[in-house]
Amino acid sequence: MPTTRRRDTPPPRTGGSEAEVLRGFLDYLRSSVAAKVVGAPEPQVRAAAVASGTNLLGLLNHLTFVERAMFLGERVTNW
Repeated sequence: MPTTRRRDTPPPRTGGSEAEVLRGFLDYLRSSVAAKVVGAPEPQVRAAAVASGTNLLGLLNHLTFVERAMFLGERVTNW
């Protein structure tokens, strides 16, 4: 029986404090999204991949706005 290789890395098993867990998951999510966007051809990053119409570029922009608002305190008006 052939083994299948997992394409995504599982979430981190971080311990310690709540801040360490949050930082670990943030780093994990950043690298997961970046891995999906890096090397994708231009039409693919703009094409809707799910029924909601979400695409890779839109997801990347959304996550950027969330980080700017939550961690830098910026007021983001063009979500």
